[in-house]
Amino acid sequence: MYTPPIPPEIVDTIIDCAWELYCESTMGRANARWDPWVNFDREPLNVLALVSRSWVARARHCAFQDLMLRRKWSSDARQFTTALLEHPLCTIREHVLRLHFEGGGRPIHDIADISYLQGFTNLKSLCLEHLGFEEQPLPAQSSIFESVLPLPATLQNLELGGCIFPNVERLLELIACATGLRSLRCSEVFVRASIPRTGIQSTPQLLTELSIYAAYDSCLQVLEWISSAPVPPRIANLELRGISAQNMDVVSKALHILGPSVVTLSLLLAANLNQYPLAIADLSTLQNLRCLVIACSFSQYGPIGVEVPLILARLAENCKTAQSITFRIYELSAEDDGLLTVPWDAIVATLNGPSFRQLERIVLQLEPPPPWLDEWPHATWDLLKRRITISQQLLGNVTLVCLLERD
Repeated sequence: MYTPPIPPEIVDTIIDCAWELYCESTMGRANARWDPWVNFDREPLNVLALVSRSWVARARHCAFQDLMLRRKWSSDARQFTTALLEHPLCTIREHVLRLHFEGGGRPIHDIADISYLQGFTNLKSLCLEHLGFEEQPLPAQSSIFESVLPLPATLQNLELGGCIFPNVERLLELIACATGLRSLRCSEVFVRASIPRTGIQSTPQLLTELSIYAAYDSCLQVLEWISSAPVPPRIANLELRGISAQNMDVVSKALHILGPSVVTLSLLLAANLNQYPLAIADLSTLQNLRCLVIACSFSQYGPIGVEVPLILARLAENCKTAQSITFRIYELSAEDDGLLTVPWDAIVATLNGPSFRQLERIVLQLEPPPPWLDEWPHATWDLLKRRITISQQLLGNVTLVCLLERD
């Protein structure tokens, strides 16, 4: 008896639904942001691939869209991986959308020998952690850049963390070759030689999300390079971490140049500052800002968040469109008293001013959650809410939300 084949659209829908349900049961929600540390069991997708030959391609599309290569690689492991992924019969490359390489924590021993990167023709996201992008001293070993560049044209998201480059030029070259880049994160990137950057003028023009750890000079030079472009990209989401007096000139210039397009801005100061550089930052071009994230860090030189009213007052001079403000409160002690030492009266007084008439929501986020919070969280939040509103009532319909890092 003849059985008509199932239309491929229905097969795709069945497998996609199975994948979404599996992700939801594993990560708590469907379409969650990819977390390379979540250990996925691919067995359900393998079962779907065995149903029929016509089901194989779509099942592999789900099973291999996230690929992570972790820990220190031996020479044999690199050779095996290269042989597998470069083999003409390999059929998983086209399905990989997100690729994560992680070394063993000592990047000098984990040379990023990933010459097969060009084989991932549909790659969207690339995360490189604790890898050494250093030129090899022996002629027989080609430079990492000779084997990797250019990056796949489809690449939209690039994350660099804990990597070592021979110099800033090589770091910028790696970023510049990703011409379709939309999102860039640079965190704890090191360079061997501090030489002035020259020659690399092309910046990713489609970039809309940028996260920079300004405490590292190489990352700071990336920020300076992007903001100094003849036509800077229109950054909508900007995160600047590790801000201090030492890097304030570059940060302030970047805020001024990139500010007109910024909708979401995160400003996270370096810890234990005895001065507050953002109080003099150039925030004059943030006319379209909607969401502000600001840190309230503990400092041995003063109470938690003492710099926040100064920053808000500076922002109020030009920005009148903020709708949401998140206060990230770090490193609380074992007692809850530190939470109440934040200058809430001064903060609320500033937020009640005319520049924040559009404000709809204030979020308080504790990172990490202090141990005492699990014992009586509701009492703590109630106490905090009363503390914020005890002397001055917040504007109109502003909603106060309390979150933990894990929420």
